[in-house]
Amino acid sequence: MAPLVRPSRPEWPAAAEVRRAWERARRRTIRIPLEVPTAGEALLTEYWPTGQAPHWAKALSMLPAVAESQIQQWEGVHQASKLSAQAKAWVAWVTARENRAWYASWHAFQRLRQMDYPEERILDHTTQEELEAVPAPILEFARRLTSEPYAIGDDDIARLRQLLSDHQIAELVYVTATCNAFDRWTECLALPIEQP
Repeated sequence: MAPLVRPSRPEWPAAAEVRRAWERARRRTIRIPLEVPTAGEALLTEYWPTGQAPHWAKALSMLPAVAESQIQQWEGVHQASKLSAQAKAWVAWVTARENRAWYASWHAFQRLRQMDYPEERILDHTTQEELEAVPAPILEFARRLTSEPYAIGDDDIARLRQLLSDHQIAELVYVTATCNAFDRWTECLALPIEQP
């Protein structure tokens, strides 16, 4: 089953609106109490021994049955493997922008800044642009998989095969799906962006 008519999605908000949304997200009220249970403190200290754990990790620590595996998954998804760390960071940015996921987009933005991409280059990016390390069709695929997964077909995979191996394509799908889960979960909780 798939829709016969694809709804049009609005363009991504401009850089100024993104900055305003981040400021609102810093002040928003989380929908759950963000109190780390005693059992979760050791886990957070293991991953963030010298600093404060991010809000997403604190929220996960309240789910002891899955907390460790989910933290490992999210941390691991950004490490270089068959796909470069740059490609994964840009995919996280694209899915967060497409989802209007302000908490996730802030974290993706910070990751790209740590890779020395200029602020305005990140904020003004559209998936149709070429990046030095990440061809535009890869990010366009991530955008479409985020907002219209029902429309992905054999032609899309064939185009990716001109750039990526089958292993890399499978990893791209996995990274995109994981980023979408992170986007939607953090927005569902209305996680506030951590203060600098």
